[in-house]
Amino acid sequence: MAATDLRNILLEGETIIWSGRPVTGLALTPDDWVKIPLSLLLVVIGVYIFRQDQIKWPDPFLEKLVRLICGLAGLYLLAGRFFFDDWIRRGIRYAATNQRILISQTRPFNKFTAINLNRLSEMSLTETTDGRGTIFFGTRSLFWSGQTQQREDDTVTMLARWTPSLDPTPQFIRIENARNVFEQIQSAAELVTSPSVQNS
Repeated sequence: MAATDLRNILLEGETIIWSGRPVTGLALTPDDWVKIPLSLLLVVIGVYIFRQDQIKWPDPFLEKLVRLICGLAGLYLLAGRFFFDDWIRRGIRYAATNQRILISQTRPFNKFTAINLNRLSEMSLTETTDGRGTIFFGTRSLFWSGQTQQREDDTVTMLARWTPSLDPTPQFIRIENARNVFEQIQSAAELVTSPSVQNS
């Protein structure tokens, strides 16, 4: 499903109260206070190890292959992950309706997520001083705590730990006016879960 097709999958009586997309470009997260120093440390350790003559390689090809893999991994941790994350965000569209949260993603694979507002167990917001922020629909996966969101057939991979847009926790990543959107969704969720609406 294309990210722009969200209006075509609305249920009967469902209306969009907000729609948008992530902010593109470089996007630092609170986790980067840990990730950036850690990535620098890992790269320095890797360079030091491979400069030692004590390592005896059984095959020159194997040595070149391992060095290439480690070099690419180091480049990804230092800079590549920011470009990859931006590329993924460019293929994401969001919508909040009076009934559901809708997330359409086309990169690196097609994925569509729909969450009923009356089944939202937890919702949280992180924002910056410019009004941009991320809304999490579920328990956040914290990079430094080792906690992951365990779901059936879906665990946080190492790549997802370093790339926010691959986090399995449904979220509106880096959107404009995040607090206003958060409050709109809260209001819609309260209407859906209120006894008067359920009994009508």
